[in-house]
Amino acid sequence: MPLFLADHTWEKKNTTVVTSAIIGSFMELSAGKRPKGWSETACLCASYQLPGERAICIWEADKAETLEKMFKSLKDAFPAETKIIPLVQVYPPGPGLYELMAKMAK
Repeated sequence: MPLFLADHTWEKKNTTVVTSAIIGSFMELSAGKRPKGWSETACLCASYQLPGERAICIWEADKAETLEKMFKSLKDAFPAETKIIPLVQVYPPGPGLYELMAKMAK
């Protein structure tokens, strides 16, 4: 499945709500459950907290619109602005890299 970067930013006043939503989701994942509102065609690969009110996550999903729709539906529980950016795995080489190379060769 394609990879995407979800770049999350939020207002400082929402830090407690956002952090609680993140921790709650991770606890559900640890218990083998899909968090409420998460798409069946999306899989969280990695999550990173950045300085300030920002986090980035790497997702596998069928398409960017799936993640955009998912985060829009979670807006009340997860009051963050989310930008979805398509990724191509360069190392270790993944299928996306070979698809990109084939397109560039044409």
